[in-house]
Amino acid sequence: MQLAASALLLRNETVRPFVNEVVEKILDSESRPATLLLLAVEFYRAMKSPEARRMLERISLDEKIGEENVREQAREALAEYLSEESVGTGE
Repeated sequence: MQLAASALLLRNETVRPFVNEVVEKILDSESRPATLLLLAVEFYRAMKSPEARRMLERISLDEKIGEENVREQAREALAEYLSEESVGTGE
């Protein structure tokens, strides 16, 4: 998990496939470490892509995540993404 945490801190497009795989595995497991998921939220917040939006949505809706703070942070990042998206399209 240390490698995953390091990749999440990079916030670089080149590690996105690895990060996506790690986050998918975390969300599919029984254990959902809040620290890693919060790092994932910040990673996706910085990426600003349709895939990042999808992952933020998945995290924000996952009721199996024990920490409400993780889902709340994902919802906030998603709201920022959607706000910036509507500004960019002039809506």
